[in-house]
Amino acid sequence: MFIKKNLNNEINMKNKSVFTAIVLITIGVLCLLQLFEVVNFSWWAVLRLWPLLLIWIGLKCLPIKEPWKLTLKVFTLLFGIFLLFYYSHHSFFHCSKTRCFPSKFKCKNNHVIKHSEIETQESRVFYINEKDSIYGITKLNLKASAGKLTFTPGNSLFSIENNETSQYFTSIVDKTSNDGKNIINATITPIKNFPNNRTLHYDILLSEAPVWEMELELNATANQIDLSVFKVKELQIESNASSVDVKLGNLYPDIDVSIESAASSVKISIPKNMRCFINRDNVLSSMKVKGLKKQSDGSYLSEHGTKTVGTIRISVEANVSSVEIRGY
Repeated sequence: MFIKKNLNNEINMKNKSVFTAIVLITIGVLCLLQLFEVVNFSWWAVLRLWPLLLIWIGLKCLPIKEPWKLTLKVFTLLFGIFLLFYYSHHSFFHCSKTRCFPSKFKCKNNHVIKHSEIETQESRVFYINEKDSIYGITKLNLKASAGKLTFTPGNSLFSIENNETSQYFTSIVDKTSNDGKNIINATITPIKNFPNNRTLHYDILLSEAPVWEMELELNATANQIDLSVFKVKELQIESNASSVDVKLGNLYPDIDVSIESAASSVKISIPKNMRCFINRDNVLSSMKVKGLKKQSDGSYLSEHGTKTVGTIRISVEANVSSVEIRGY
């Protein structure tokens, strides 16, 4: 009896190890396929599959033999992968009259029509042109999902550049003014059933003339955000299941940065001639500071002791994320 019990325990341990190995191998394969753009899906959709955990716990409690439990767990894992692809390209980014967009937006033939008292636009690519003489502080509120986001200098105040993937995403943009401040609201989302072998590229062009206040909401995106050539006063980033690489400049002497991340990788590069203050609140997250040396007043300066020309204050709230702040 004792030998039989030990044998059963050994079989149970082996089955658990096999299932753990299958899960790790599956995640690794999916990461490689996503990295090399063989497939395209939204990691953010993983969060919607949390009921699978309840199923696995239920399977563990079933009074059946371990080989059957292992088979059912593998089947559930495969079913979860199917749902991951389904939610990434169907319901999660579904564009209809009642979901995805508020009631004032309409979707017709994959074009978004924005009705506004200020202006009406019907296109995937938008341009807001103003004379540099009236540029003051400009606030950009941008929401982007499931794509690769880049920021580069442009000739207009704000534009989303037309590229080979523009036919697969929709854009909603409007501009208002309040007390002399330009306010731009923009939303970029994939169309329903966009091809899973395509990686969407959201190329944002901004004018270098104004002082920018930016609020970015990024969901399941890969972002190369080079702001070193822009006068940035405030930057707020909410990152969910995304990769965010931000490069700040020294063209504005007093910069406030706020980062809220969940299941994301965040990198922030700051100039070596800017003093940096860091306030962090991390839960199950890692945070590294490279190329900067902490001072007695709590600030960080370049390890090379360069004379500073301004201050950057960074506040980080990270949950299950990795954060790296580095000097350049």
